[in-house]
Amino acid sequence: MKRPLCLLLAIALAVCAPAGAAAAASGIPYYNSYTDLRDAHPDVADWSGGCYVCAIAMILSALGRADATPYDIWKLNGGQVYIASWQAIADAYDVKNGYLALEGTAEEKEAAIRALCAENPQGVFVAGTRNKGTNHAVVAYLDGAGTLRIHNPGYYGYDARIVGDTDRDFSSYGQFYACRTFTGAGPAPAPAAPAEGVRGFVERLYSVCFGRAPEGDEADGWIEVLTSGKQGGVSVAHDFVFSQEFLACNYSDADYVRRLYLAFMGREAEPEGLDAWLKAMQERGESREQVFDGFGYSDEFAAICAGYGISPGQPAEGVRGFVSRLYEVCLGRTLEGDEGDGWVEVLTSGKQGGVSVAHDFVFSQEFLACNYSDADYVRRLYLAFMGREAEQEGLDAWLKAMQERGESREQVFDGFGYSEEFAAICAGYGIAAE
Repeated sequence: MKRPLCLLLAIALAVCAPAGAAAAASGIPYYNSYTDLRDAHPDVADWSGGCYVCAIAMILSALGRADATPYDIWKLNGGQVYIASWQAIADAYDVKNGYLALEGTAEEKEAAIRALCAENPQGVFVAGTRNKGTNHAVVAYLDGAGTLRIHNPGYYGYDARIVGDTDRDFSSYGQFYACRTFTGAGPAPAPAAPAEGVRGFVERLYSVCFGRAPEGDEADGWIEVLTSGKQGGVSVAHDFVFSQEFLACNYSDADYVRRLYLAFMGREAEPEGLDAWLKAMQERGESREQVFDGFGYSDEFAAICAGYGISPGQPAEGVRGFVSRLYEVCLGRTLEGDEGDGWVEVLTSGKQGGVSVAHDFVFSQEFLACNYSDADYVRRLYLAFMGREAEQEGLDAWLKAMQERGESREQVFDGFGYSEEFAAICAGYGIAAE
């Protein structure tokens, strides 16, 4: 579904005053849908389920969730209007009762709804069947006089007794089949990090990575992405460590590790630790990207980030590390600018898994242009999918498969791509292999 940029503003404006003093006394916010949304967005094919979106938003707003507008609910539901799955809503806002079946006579259903409204003065989500047999959602509540009322978010400004004689309303409690109630106690949006704490974090990276202080306003961009939550501490530190300025320093392996100790541990490297990392790089073939991940996702760096009031990063940061790793081991270079953003998006959204993205790298024009021999091709796959150099026995076995049994490079790729080792590497970056 197309997501117009004006949607947030338009839906935020789709609020009408409650009809009558009794309704106003309830304190329940009123969001309208269908007519308002349809007229505001003629390019969207179907707003016919907007009653669900707005009914949920009304109740959550009454519970004090400022982030629960129709737009927020719409986004949580993946850009859909009709709420086909409640899982995202339940995770974000805590659905107190996921589904309360309403059974019995009309009078028994009325009594059940009334009791729930007494327990939940912010309103109760009620679903039922309209006179034309279509599903519909409303908000039930008790007004100041104790009258059971609804707001019908399917129509502009419509507020009436549940039992009525209009085709814009349910004519009988017997038509209701389910209720849901909310606590609104799901995780609140993360507060913005204090800018001064973030500035200290950025200035620290300039000092330990570049050996200098930021000049003029060059730190402001980093402060903005950290404060807004667009990037976490690990992602920003990665951008420093693999920047042109840092790479131009041409640090030896030992000096590289020493810099990472200062940046991610806040201390000098002890001899045992330094030796262990150098052995990993020089004997086991671990890349600088892999060593970075070992430091970046450490408890010590998480504590440093917390001290500056920022998050070390979300799963997408791990995805970025995975993409950066593919650039290094497959293409022999670091990614430039925002060229990795598209890969991060398809992996984070689940449109592609690790194997599929790795396939796109290995069979890309840039990789093919390297014109690797069979042996070098297999060595690259070992680095990419096993995280290590090829042992001679394994290398010989793969070369025999290609040169004697006629297996293609595509078949060899599959042997590596669908291995347990690569599944473990994907899991380490927080992504699915397939």
